[in-house]
Amino acid sequence: ALEPMAALALVAVGLRVHSSLQVAKRGWPKLILDPCCGTGTVSAAARYCMGPLRLPVCAGDVSERMARRTAANLDKFFAGDVLFEEASAGADGDAPMAPDPMQCQHIRVRHWDATKRWPLPSSCAEAAEGAGMLVAGNLPWGGSLAGKEEDAAEIVLCLAREFPQATLCLIVPEIVRQDCVDSGSLWILHQAPVAKKAALLVCRGKAL
Repeated sequence: ALEPMAALALVAVGLRVHSSLQVAKRGWPKLILDPCCGTGTVSAAARYCMGPLRLPVCAGDVSERMARRTAANLDKFFAGDVLFEEASAGADGDAPMAPDPMQCQHIRVRHWDATKRWPLPSSCAEAAEGAGMLVAGNLPWGGSLAGKEEDAAEIVLCLAREFPQATLCLIVPEIVRQDCVDSGSLWILHQAPVAKKAALLVCRGKAL
């Protein structure tokens, strides 16, 4: 897990880049997505940075145990503002999030495989292709990667493919950063090393 200050810095970079893009004329994103929430540090940073705006934050993890842990951790700091979304089909299912528009204001956490399209709340349908969306996340790297480089790369490519208008601000394994750059399928906005085996990758699925 990232240290809280590192998570805040990651979200702050994402917000700054997002607001600088022409598509983000209003500055703030309509939704923040944390696709690999782990213990919830990035999701907490996103909610903190949004302050009183209460814009929706969606988070999930391929591990149901970690997703539930994230929900419990976030509820300690944002009591009453966290909804654990039960996915009857599991991490590989395609059950959509509940349509209640008011629930779109919660931090929504679910068990989900980020190599599949994320089920956005129906009340956030305007972000269907990622318009106004910021994706901020800390993908598995270092020892936690455990030889799953292809899965980590597929998360990035899936996000870019499914939400081509979203701003992606991710910490990824260095080998995944290189693969994504070499693929030519991403519009790279910024990249920089953040550790011996990890890098910051800021990109979009397609150019403006």
